[in-house]
Amino acid sequence: MNLILFVILIILIGIYSFKRYKKINYDLSRLPPLIPGKFYLGNYFDLKEQPVHLSLTKLGEKYHHAFCINIFGQLMVVLNSREAIAQILSSKTLEYADR
Repeated sequence: MNLILFVILIILIGIYSFKRYKKINYDLSRLPPLIPGKFYLGNYFDLKEQPVHLSLTKLGEKYHHAFCINIFGQLMVVLNSREAIAQILSSKTLEYADR
């Protein structure tokens, strides 16, 4: 009896993990490129070398004007140019204009 409950629990955890993985991948596909980093620390050490604004500018030169970073599991979108900011704000304004 305990073995059956254990197997059912493992199957439910597997289904939940798979659905969560698919949702995360879908959400990430709509974002700018994600800069590779360490497993859980993410890009923490990329930002620790210099003051944060200088580190982000340096990453922007390497990875373009819009990119994502991950720090301790928290995803952040970085926009490094006025053009990128204007493009995001203008496209989002049209989506939310009727609300």
